[in-house]
Amino acid sequence: MSKMTNGQILAFEQLHEIETASEGVLSIDYEKKPDKDRANAIIGVSIKCGSYPHKEGGLIFRERESFEVIVSSNFPFQKPEVKTTHERFAGFPHVQWKRYLCLYIAPDIEWSSSDGMYGFIERLK
Repeated sequence: MSKMTNGQILAFEQLHEIETASEGVLSIDYEKKPDKDRANAIIGVSIKCGSYPHKEGGLIFRERESFEVIVSSNFPFQKPEVKTTHERFAGFPHVQWKRYLCLYIAPDIEWSSSDGMYGFIERLK
């Protein structure tokens, strides 16, 4: 069984802080720690999206949307990845392989390790 790295522990701690401060906007639904078959940690979150405005031809959000945040052993020096738990966003811009969301077009420039999960979740919202 793989142990969580200090970076992955930091990601979990930061997400719990975000959950507490969000007053229900973000909820942690489950956590999967690395194991013998997977080096990444996975954190299932849901975000309240019902108040997001809809534009013609754009995504239609449900009241809450669920995502999986994938945290590598190199966090915060490597950005997390995020994917939906469904395929409803497939075919929209910045959605790859039906479920993976591209939040950073130029990660080397846009991702700031010092922002950690705070900056990542802000970008996801």
